[in-house]
Amino acid sequence: MRIRNTARIGKAGAMAASLAVPGLLGGPVIAEPPPDLGTSAVFNEPGGTEVRDQLTRLIDGAHGGSTIYLSTYLFRDKVVAKHLLAAAKNDVTVKVLADSDTKRKHYGIFKDFAAALQKEGGGSWAKLCSEGCVGKGDSPALHSKFALFSQTLRRSKVSFITTANLTDNKTGGVGGTKGWNAGYTDVSSDGLYERLRGYFNDLKDEPNLPDYYNYNAPEPTGNTKTYFHPRKKGGDTVKNVLDGVNCKKGATVRVSNWWIGRKAVAKKLWEMGRSGCSVDIVANQISMSSCEILAKYIAGSPLHIKGFSRGKREKGNHEKNIMIDGYYLGKNRKITFTGSDNITPSSLSENDEITVRIADSAIHDRFVENFEDVKAAADIELPAFSVPKEDCKPLAP
Repeated sequence: MRIRNTARIGKAGAMAASLAVPGLLGGPVIAEPPPDLGTSAVFNEPGGTEVRDQLTRLIDGAHGGSTIYLSTYLFRDKVVAKHLLAAAKNDVTVKVLADSDTKRKHYGIFKDFAAALQKEGGGSWAKLCSEGCVGKGDSPALHSKFALFSQTLRRSKVSFITTANLTDNKTGGVGGTKGWNAGYTDVSSDGLYERLRGYFNDLKDEPNLPDYYNYNAPEPTGNTKTYFHPRKKGGDTVKNVLDGVNCKKGATVRVSNWWIGRKAVAKKLWEMGRSGCSVDIVANQISMSSCEILAKYIAGSPLHIKGFSRGKREKGNHEKNIMIDGYYLGKNRKITFTGSDNITPSSLSENDEITVRIADSAIHDRFVENFEDVKAAADIELPAFSVPKEDCKPLAP
């Protein structure tokens, strides 16, 4: 297994530190502290813990008197719970939101964690949202996965966005450590942190906002931009993003997702493949209707599709990433999208979801490197054919 952690080290130099341990000549031995936290990307292969390790590193580095905000779909990871409780004991305020689906299996992990956290006091708490948080009544799930740190590892206002649920090899399937997942750490944008903290507070208040996308419209924050769902009006967010790619000038588009099931996106990707873009797709599963759209004219076009068979999906692809290398919104650049958003109808119009756009070439290249690993692990590849229905069946849910 290859372990790949940070894309780069932060700009700030490492602080000097010393331990009063006698050296050979009787003087102190100078011990180097861990590298400064930097904006980075981290990925785990099935069974790996690299994404979780980055999260617990951030938790453990939280300064006394600081605050951690965490939103997740399923909270069933004893390791993360242990680290959060330790932070609370060290005068860190811990605030956690999870979806009520957490109750379906292994509920004792969250229940015990929430009770222990409440005993610590200091403003710490953990709660479950029923039928989502911001889209009450219409939203079946809080599905956003992110953590915010007001101060950690000598940095302020750190944002961590991931595709992974808080489940491990025993308590969850492909969604946690058991599948391919991604995590993005941002230390460069106070604006992103503040925007996500405002979003967290909206989730906590559980308002009835079934069109939260337009209530809290996409907004750039430095080299990032955030998009929220549910979205009831104004089309498909992913399709609209792809509309910004100029295939006539050339671009490579890579899509890595748990489930592709929105026909508008499938049609757009097919059109891009026919218009000059190189389109590369790896999914855990693809709906029959979307697969047939994508594959109908795959012969002769630069469009490639791979996926995981039913027997391998529990250790398959749970990422939600799009990488664009080429002309996007009038500029030749490298752009990455990641977050919680599956390409499914519920992720668009029902769930509480978050996607972040990252304009950073180094981050893009790290995501592409991971994409190639996921693609190599996929065991189904659609051939060039004229009648796609039979070939699409192995990819169907």
